[in-house]
Amino acid sequence: GRLLGEATKVDSPHNVVFGSGSAKSEGKNTSSAGKLAGKPGDNPDAPLRKDLIRIVDKIQNKDEYQIFGEPVTEEMAPGYFDVVSHPMDFTAVRRKIDNSEYGTWEDLSSDLCLMFENAMLYNGPDTIYHQIALSMKNLALKMVELGKQGVQSFRGRTAAIMRAHNAAQRIAVMEALEADAQEPADEGGHAKE
Repeated sequence: GRLLGEATKVDSPHNVVFGSGSAKSEGKNTSSAGKLAGKPGDNPDAPLRKDLIRIVDKIQNKDEYQIFGEPVTEEMAPGYFDVVSHPMDFTAVRRKIDNSEYGTWEDLSSDLCLMFENAMLYNGPDTIYHQIALSMKNLALKMVELGKQGVQSFRGRTAAIMRAHNAAQRIAVMEALEADAQEPADEGGHAKE
C-alpha cells in the first residue's frame, strides 16, 4: 500500500493530503503574511525565537508521516493550487521564525491553522489526511496556548494533550483503513467512485 506521505498518482486530485496551502475562505487571508513583521525590539511582548522553535518542534514531531514538512507541489497534489491560494508548511513557518516575522503568538497560530486548514480544504472530510490535519490543528492550538502562557517546562503539562492527539490519530488511521477496505476496487486495483 501507499504510505501516507508518499506522492503517488491518485485517482482524484482530492485524495492526497499535503498541507502546504491556504483556504480560499471567502476571500479572507488568514495568514500573517500581510502583517508587518515583528522585529526584535519592535514589540517587547513578542514571543522569543527559542520559545517559538520549541513549540513548533513539539508540533512538527507529531507529524508522523511528514505530511506538512515541505511545500506542496502540483506533482504531489494535482489541482492543489486551484483549491489553495496561500500555501503554508513547516519549512515556511521556520523561515518566518528565523526572519522574526512572528510578532505575536496569534501570528504563529494563524499560520499553523492555515497549514492544517489547507489540507482539510483540499482533502475531503472522509479522508485520513483531513482527519490528521484536524488532529494536528487541535494539537497546535493547545501547544500555542501553552507557549502564550509562558510555559517553560512541558513535562506533565503536555502528556494529556499528546495522549489525546495520539488517540485521535490512531482512530483516524483505523477509520480510513476500514473505509478503504469496504470500497470495491476496479480491475486496476483503484477504488471505484
